[in-house]
Amino acid sequence: MFADPRRTTYRGYNELQDRKEDVVDGPLREIDETHYDARLSDEWVDFLHRWYAPLRFPIHGPQMLAAYVAQVAPASRITNCAAFQTVDEMRRLQRITYRTAQLAARRPNVDGAVHRQFREEAPALQPLRELIERALVTWDWGEAFVVTNVVVKPLIDRLVNQELAGALAAANGDPILQSIHFSLDEDAQWHRAWSAELLHTAIRDRRVNRDLVQGWVDARLPLALAAVDALVTVIDRAPVRLDGSPVRARVTEAAHADVVAFLDAFAGP
Repeated sequence: MFADPRRTTYRGYNELQDRKEDVVDGPLREIDETHYDARLSDEWVDFLHRWYAPLRFPIHGPQMLAAYVAQVAPASRITNCAAFQTVDEMRRLQRITYRTAQLAARRPNVDGAVHRQFREEAPALQPLRELIERALVTWDWGEAFVVTNVVVKPLIDRLVNQELAGALAAANGDPILQSIHFSLDEDAQWHRAWSAELLHTAIRDRRVNRDLVQGWVDARLPLALAAVDALVTVIDRAPVRLDGSPVRARVTEAAHADVVAFLDAFAGP
C-alpha cells in the first residue's frame, strides 16, 4: 500500500511551509530594506526581465497538472500528496511573480505587461510551452501523473531552481534569488520522493505497470529534452555566463537517474 514517505498531514504541511516561508520572507524583506535591486547590474536585471519573469506562465502548468492528478487520483493518500504539491507549485509561482513585481517597482526597464508576449514569442520558450500544453490535455490520471512528476518536473525543476535561478543567479551577483529557489527546490525533492514511492508500490503490485510507465516516459521524454535544450540557450544571454553543456548534462543526467530509481520497484531507501 502506498504511503507518503514524509507522512505529510494537513497540520504538518502548514507548520513545515510556515517555517519555509519565514526563510524566504526574510531575504525578500532584505531586498526592500537595503536597496538590493539597485546593486544588481542593469544587464542582469534585463536578463531577469526577459527570461526569468516570463517563466511564471509555464510554471503555472505543473500547478494545474498537480491539481488534476489530485482531483482524479484513485486513492486519498495520492490525492493528499498531489494536493500539497499543487500548493507547492503555487508557492513557486507566487514567489516568481512577487520577485518580478519587486523589480518592476524599482527598475523602470522591467515591464510586467510584456512578459506574456515574451513567453509566447521567444523561440527558447516554445518547446517548454508545447511540453506543458500537451501535458495539460492528458486525461488518464496515471499518464498525467507520470508525465508531470517523472518527465516534466525532474528536468524543469532542476533547470529553473538549481541552474537558472540558482548557479547562474549566484554567478551574476544575485544570491537572494538563489536562496529563494533553494527553498523551492526542497519542495521539488519531496515531489520526487513521494512519486518514487507511489511508482514502487504500483510496480510491486503489478510488474506490467513498469512497462506501461516506461512507455509513457519514452513517448514524452524527447519533447522534454527539447525544452531543456532550448531553455539552456538563454544562459548565453546572461552578463556572466555559464557553460551550457555542463548545465544540460547535470540536469539530464540527474533526471535520468530519477527515472531509473522511479522504475526500480525494489530500490532501497
